[in-house]
Amino acid sequence: AGAAKTLVVHIVTIEGLVPVFPEAQAVHLQPYVSYQIRGYREHFTRTMAGPSCRFDDTSRVRVRVDSEFSRWAETEGFQLLVFDAAAPAASATIAGAAAAAATE
Repeated sequence: AGAAKTLVVHIVTIEGLVPVFPEAQAVHLQPYVSYQIRGYREHFTRTMAGPSCRFDDTSRVRVRVDSEFSRWAETEGFQLLVFDAAAPAASATIAGAAAAAATE
């Protein structure tokens, strides 16, 4: 069965992003962060401006911590992807990525 827990995800800041395309300038970056917890809806932060910005985005997801969830957390992990909304649409540019470990 597994215990129901509230997973709190708090995305605070991004510092020092560098444009993926050489012709782009860092001041024109429009970063946003996306993540998805297996079995739940994808979450997007609001779009910010510049290479360093404060998101202060907090979300709460009620998850059932069972063997399937634990296996996902241990093998795939929690991935945060940073995209640049100012990049050409066809490029689907990922400006950065990070992984996070879940702790109680």
